Amino acid sequence: MYDGALQLVAVATSSHSEDDAPNGDPYLPYSVRRMVVYKPTRGCIWSHARVTGHDKKAITCEVELTNSEGDVVAHLYDVICRRLSRSASQQRVAAQCLYEVHWSPLRVDDAPVSLLESGGEGQSKWLVLDLPESLAPTIYDSLKAKDASISLSCVWHREGTEDAMIAAEGESYADLTNAVCLGKMLSAVDWSGVLYCGLLSEDKGERSELFARVLALTHGALRIEEKPHPMNLWLVTQGAQDVGGGCRELKHTCQSWVSGYAKSVKLEHPEAGVVHVDLDADMAPGAGIAQQLAGLLSGQTKLPTTEVEVCVRDKEIRVPRLMRSSVPFRGPFEVDLPERGAISNLKLQQVADPGRDESSVQEGEILVRVRAVGLNFRDVLNVMGLYPGDPGQPGSDCSGTVVAVGKNVDHVKIGDEVYGMMPGCLRMYVAVMAALVEVKPKNLSFEDAASLPSIFSTTEVALGHFAKLCAGERVLIHAATGGVGLAAVQYAHSVGAIVYATAGRQEKRDYLRSLGVEYVTSSRDPEEFFKDMSSFLAGGCKLDVVLNSLSGDFIKYSVDLLGPEGRFMEIGKRDIWTHDEMQAARADVHYETVALDDMITKDPLWYGRCLQNLRDKAEAGLLHAPPIRVFQMEDE
Repeated sequence: MYDGALQLVAVATSSHSEDDAPNGDPYLPYSVRRMVVYKPTRGCIWSHARVTGHDKKAITCEVELTNSEGDVVAHLYDVICRRLSRSASQQRVAAQCLYEVHWSPLRVDDAPVSLLESGGEGQSKWLVLDLPESLAPTIYDSLKAKDASISLSCVWHREGTEDAMIAAEGESYADLTNAVCLGKMLSAVDWSGVLYCGLLSEDKGERSELFARVLALTHGALRIEEKPHPMNLWLVTQGAQDVGGGCRELKHTCQSWVSGYAKSVKLEHPEAGVVHVDLDADMAPGAGIAQQLAGLLSGQTKLPTTEVEVCVRDKEIRVPRLMRSSVPFRGPFEVDLPERGAISNLKLQQVADPGRDESSVQEGEILVRVRAVGLNFRDVLNVMGLYPGDPGQPGSDCSGTVVAVGKNVDHVKIGDEVYGMMPGCLRMYVAVMAALVEVKPKNLSFEDAASLPSIFSTTEVALGHFAKLCAGERVLIHAATGGVGLAAVQYAHSVGAIVYATAGRQEKRDYLRSLGVEYVTSSRDPEEFFKDMSSFLAGGCKLDVVLNSLSGDFIKYSVDLLGPEGRFMEIGKRDIWTHDEMQAARADVHYETVALDDMITKDPLWYGRCLQNLRDKAEAGLLHAPPIRVFQMEDE
């Protein structure tokens, strides 16, 4: 009964709450200063609430309860209702979304395994490549002073030198861009590790040339078939990492690519043992750098084999760790891209609360509380500034809950779980044209639903609408382990087509075979691709359809493999053929450049029908979401 009386307060405070909280924040009962019960409360009880005071933070009321005879049976004095700010309730969630990289000192407890110790007992032998010649004598002297059990063999670059005579502290030369030569060199001796120091030279040269040497060295390391111990390949830079904590500014940002390279190799080939070692930018050339290198090699510093990045600052070894960000955050947020060119340009920032009523959206729009965003390769090109034209803010494939509906929208309502194309959806709330959204498949999660719109719509348009792929036809799907590629494999199998596919790593090719794709070849080597495809199509067979996203010789070879009147569906955005180029090469080929975003702009209602079709197929079990990896923005 008393709870009901307090609920009545909400009615009494409604007119005042509209004045004090125009954005619709609710006022909830918080406290009662005094309560007096005069008589037993039996039978029908009437409640009368009266507002005695109000401001933007709270409303004060008195509540009187009477029986059917009109006698007062109870009185509640100074009932306080406090305003619950929607933005305040969201603040706690937003504060849990931010992490940052913190460069922490490496403790002995963190490093049970030393890279130096992994080579076995006895003297440690290190191969040093491209060491600036001015550093060589100094590092020898520094190392001998610290640990006489370490020996160095230095090799310098000389183009065209196929083999190198390895001599400790001697003059040895090799072609450091030749992976075969490097593989022989690395296999010749049981090295404890390899240091590539070419990036330390004052004359940095062309970055492409340095990258070629680093890449060749990595390939050379992968050529070693029998390794007595894990490979240790250190790529040494100076002042390439921003470790924060009051340390000096970066001096050699041109070397920062090494960090991304090392992490990429770690993912694809952990056996290469690549580690990025960044020395102190303020260390003087010569003796200072030599002493830091000698300290790392001497065994005084133990580096765990799990580390892929290491920094030396103020004679201290630091390693990256994810820490809760100290950046304060309040209210709804969005991922903003103030300038294209790098993933690091993406910034999480606070935005104004859009409200939750019809006034927050325009006619024909809805407001969606975003639950999941599907990131596509298009978003990567967008952020990097490589997508043609102006693609707007990143993020398009999305799922969420409708929280506001504009005029003339009748196919969705507040509370519906929806999915579709929502441009700029990397935010808590997004207003979107209702025609681009449909109720999501009931049997799919928000995450799975957000993975569908672009990839399956592109597939339906390319292979269904334009190519009209039929049973028994041969279709080549490039980059078939990508989002569109996997959707295309599903579509091709559903219509009974014969699938030929390309992929990169062996694991990806094996995955395609597990899906029933018999003919799989390389998406990285065009010569290997053409050779394999010629073998697959032996006996004069030709392709009927090509779904392409690659460039260069892959386009030429794919066109050569097409039969008469073949259909070439281009979904790539960069370095693709024009219609004139295709006409000149193969006038008989039906060539389409599939641009889903342009088609949606021209006919939004058509895209709504596409989403309905995808939903029906998903609910009928005829369409399955691709494998996804979920990152929880609100994860603790």
